[in-house]
Amino acid sequence: MAAAKLLGFDLAPRLADIASRKLHLPHGVLVPPSLEPMVERIRISRAARQGWDGLLHLVLSLKAGDGSAATIIERHGSAARGMPVYEAGTLLGKVLRSLFLLDYLVKPAFRREVHRNLAQGESMHQLQRAIFAGRIEAKHGRSLREVAAISGALTLLTNIIMAWNTAAMQQVVTRDGADSFPPTHLARIAPVAFGHI
Repeated sequence: MAAAKLLGFDLAPRLADIASRKLHLPHGVLVPPSLEPMVERIRISRAARQGWDGLLHLVLSLKAGDGSAATIIERHGSAARGMPVYEAGTLLGKVLRSLFLLDYLVKPAFRREVHRNLAQGESMHQLQRAIFAGRIEAKHGRSLREVAAISGALTLLTNIIMAWNTAAMQQVVTRDGADSFPPTHLARIAPVAFGHI
């Protein structure tokens, strides 16, 4: 969540076991007594303070494409525990997750939007299952290279279908006029349909 926020967008994940989630707050922040059991107090360590500049540098590297995002994130993931950049990112991530959790719990419209977006993501998996109708034989998909080729081909075909659907949807909107399709309706249509193909 920290890297996403610093890159300029918000993650809206599905939170598993939401009842056990904690609100991470600094010492001294007052909360109603009824919320105190779900509060976990955090302190800003020296390492987290020292890691802020490094965290910003990491995010700028991601933004500039100065390396594989997967490699950069992996290098600064849990293996880097105790390092200043990791500590700064973890601390910021806890605070952002707490803000997300508060929004999720008290704003029904926000919660519905999160679920709608997650449902659209699940629809893409349905499309991929429809494309990949067979199974990988035992002699295939054993090496990392073969798995990457299979996964890449599936992703490419999925993107082609979504691009075609998006173009077809845009033609209909252009033909009938944008007034015929309120933005709130269009926002709820994902280009992942495949029954017509």
